[in-house]
Amino acid sequence: MRTPAELRAEAERLRAMAKNRREAAEFADGHAYRDDLRRAKEHEQEALALERKATELEAAQANGYTVGEAHPAVVEPGLAACPFCGEASLDVIRPDGFPEGFPAMQVICRNPGCLCSGPIRPDRGEAISYWNARAELHEV
Repeated sequence: MRTPAELRAEAERLRAMAKNRREAAEFADGHAYRDDLRRAKEHEQEALALERKATELEAAQANGYTVGEAHPAVVEPGLAACPFCGEASLDVIRPDGFPEGFPAMQVICRNPGCLCSGPIRPDRGEAISYWNARAELHEV
């Protein structure tokens, strides 16, 4: 797994490539112009995704995780492993931002390299059911 610094360096490289594509588009016409602009936009989107991933990893590290470390499994009975990374260490939480008394529960993956979350549901049992249905669709 790459470190946040490596992810940010890759994002900068992609931004430079996007800038070069935009400059090349100035001298192109027709299909070449559209292709250069499309690729510039793709590079910028990839750079933004890498920046977000770096920020997520930094937040995980600030909370005491080491990038790439194995987490002790906190397995809830009947809860399937993460469908994206295979992590068995999951939490059923009440997400932030909901008014007091509003029923809201969600399953989240504790792997800082994944940070996947299930849909917000009104109760714990339903959150687990929806998570497990998703896991069946996307088995690792």
